Amino acid sequence: MSDPATPDVEMADSWWEHRADAFGAWAEQINPADLEPADTGALQAIARLTDLRREIETAILEAVQHARQQRRTWAEIGAMLGVTRQAAQHKYAPALASLQSETSTQQEDQSTASDSQERIGLPDPSLRQGHSRSERAGLASPSA
Repeated sequence: MSDPATPDVEMADSWWEHRADAFGAWAEQINPADLEPADTGALQAIARLTDLRREIETAILEAVQHARQQRRTWAEIGAMLGVTRQAAQHKYAPALASLQSETSTQQEDQSTASDSQERIGLPDPSLRQGHSRSERAGLASPSA
């Protein structure tokens, strides 16, 4: 049975291919002598600032997460953000819950993998800590 989403994906791919072909045909009609240089500095600044905003939002989320782990209140966090307790909680609580859910899932996956390794008799990787990379690869003998 085929995936019901496949026709939509194929249709979208076909649309983009058509648009790319149309753009290519249009670009071939352009005479380079008719082109004028454009100042794209403002657009480039917007793109750079958007990237910075993403980085800053990620850093703020991590700081809020750390503050909550230290049992800081939403009122304290809101004060540092320059917003009300409610605004801080409204913006960051769902993201923190999502992060916590992802972390829990990753920990469960690691636990499941560890349990599987034990069942099939693979050695516990933590037992190998303290050995050099070459020792683990069997290229050198452990020092006494």
